[in-house]
Amino acid sequence: MSFLIALALTVVIYLCSYFLLFLAYIQLIRKQPNNKRTFNIPGGNGVKIAVAVIGLLTSLVAFVVSFFPPSGLPGGEANDVYAGLLVVCFLVVLVIPFIIYALHNKAAGAKKYHAGANQHG
Repeated sequence: MSFLIALALTVVIYLCSYFLLFLAYIQLIRKQPNNKRTFNIPGGNGVKIAVAVIGLLTSLVAFVVSFFPPSGLPGGEANDVYAGLLVVCFLVVLVIPFIIYALHNKAAGAKKYHAGANQHG
């Protein structure tokens, strides 16, 4: 079961980057429609947004389906454990970058403060 959770967790993490990719593409098309791009979907901005929305919806469906236990599990409590562990692991993986960023900002602020104190003293 742990391999299946790790596999589903990998899928869920990668799908988060696809969410950001499609949302950023939609935002770029809406805010900067006349920018010259190296890759262009023919058919105008409506088609570009439609393709991005379809990709976003497909990713969203895959994200939701990833939390359903596979049919190979015995069922009952195993399904609950699978879904629970997957949710907890996903939340941990989702929160870790924010913790690292917060700690980095604290450390950078402390170094900046101490560096400024040494210059004046």
